[in-house]
Amino acid sequence: MTTAIGTAQAPAQAAPATALPVIDLRALRDRATREQALRLLARTARDTGFFYLEGHGISADVWQGIQQQARAFFALPLAQKQALAIANTRYFRGYTAVGMEITRQRPDLREQIDIGEELPAIAEGPGVPDWKGLQGPNQWPSALPGFREEVLAWQAAAHGVALELLDHFVAALQLPADALQALVSGLPAHRTKIIHYPGSDAAASGQGVGAHKDGGLLTLLLQAQARAAGRELRPGAWTTGIEVSQR
Repeated sequence: MTTAIGTAQAPAQAAPATALPVIDLRALRDRATREQALRLLARTARDTGFFYLEGHGISADVWQGIQQQARAFFALPLAQKQALAIANTRYFRGYTAVGMEITRQRPDLREQIDIGEELPAIAEGPGVPDWKGLQGPNQWPSALPGFREEVLAWQAAAHGVALELLDHFVAALQLPADALQALVSGLPAHRTKIIHYPGSDAAASGQGVGAHKDGGLLTLLLQAQARAAGRELRPGAWTTGIEVSQR
């Protein structure tokens, strides 16, 4: 499960002709509306693959806090951000500068910091698979003392919402309640990616990020502006994602 927080400002352009569906967690929790809400969830996941999520219960303090910290982080001097470079560790956590990530053979016009669960590292050794190296500590900016606390608060809240959504997906698919339990229990299963898109003038590639699929089960996206334009989706063909509405 991945959470991504974008800090780009929405471009001034007309709203798309086809709006994404809206899923309200309150309707999925309410016995009176649950069956209808589950049918809508199943249809939306199958036919569209992406939707706005409302009624999630994440407080304004939490999502405003991480957005403020994201802006503060990307405003730091490049040298301070580069001190947290993702190449510093084997845990795949840290900073990536604009143009340093390549999608479909073109540089992405974005900078980002990847943050996983804050867990102790697993020592390398005989019989220890390489993927165990993805578990370990994060890199935190010393210049922003509140950054760690705000990010971990968002991460915990978003992870709780993701787990609840998975339960609703299982019910919508009429599967046993524990059908996905082995995939999400006892494993470092979620990651936060905080992203800044500085604009298309930063390089010649013209893509904030190229067409791609996210790994994992779910992706929750929190934008700097609710329902902002700019992200392109390919309905029914790419990984399920959820825009977390800030209402």
